[in-house]
Amino acid sequence: MANYYTQFSLTVPLRNAKEEAWVRERIAGGITLKPHDALKDVEGDDRLCFDAEIEKCSTEPDKSALWIYSEEGGSVDDVVAFLREFLKANRPDREYISFEWAHSCSKPREDGFGGGASVVTADRDYFVSTGDWMLRMRVRLDRRWKAKKTTKRRKA
Repeated sequence: MANYYTQFSLTVPLRNAKEEAWVRERIAGGITLKPHDALKDVEGDDRLCFDAEIEKCSTEPDKSALWIYSEEGGSVDDVVAFLREFLKANRPDREYISFEWAHSCSKPREDGFGGGASVVTADRDYFVSTGDWMLRMRVRLDRRWKAKKTTKRRKA
């Protein structure tokens, strides 16, 4: 049996005591979303699927940073939802947080590898996955090559 993994790791520098308190409040009993948020599972569980810790910021040792990560399995959608909530509450204007993730598998399965990236703002999130990019490139190349074939036939 193959095991599938989604892995990511990102740090968000916490700029002040208000941001740190906001994060600490949410990770104290397990990371959760506000009750009105749309990301709840069928049973109504609002716990999010990723790990988080507050640590010393590597670039500014006198400040803290939020480390969000997944060692084996985590939800990219949950990370995005949490980051949007964080930005809405703490940095609503002209701020973004970006991160990448990897999909991997314990066996060499064709569907077991890939990844993506996201840029998150308070109002919106943007995604790209390696699978989507690959599909777009294949379609673009197929169209280009088909157009060249048609042009060659017309010349002949």
